[in-house]
Amino acid sequence: MAETIGPSVGHVVAHFVDPGGRPTEGEVRFDLLTPAPQPATILAPRTAVAPIVDDVARDVLHAGVYRVSYHLVGSTLPSHTATVTPEHTLEAPLNLATASRMDRHASPLPPH
Repeated sequence: MAETIGPSVGHVVAHFVDPGGRPTEGEVRFDLLTPAPQPATILAPRTAVAPIVDDVARDVLHAGVYRVSYHLVGSTLPSHTATVTPEHTLEAPLNLATASRMDRHASPLPPH
């Protein structure tokens, strides 16, 4: 059984902006490559999927290094790695646009 909330988690967010004003459909997949040390044994899921809702994907992940891949309808973005830490809070999440340096594809807006 995977624990979804624990002492070493971080928040991630991605805002998608379609140049034509159409809603973005799809999901963002997070594959855990390297888990961060945890204060206790935690069975972290190896893969998490965040659906895109109202042009935003967000999730809470155990701290670690993830391969981030985008599964979008009618568009493609390259996959990349991202390091999630407990410093990525609900108020200051890891912005995947900044993490991937793809600001032209995803707007680095704060979560709403």
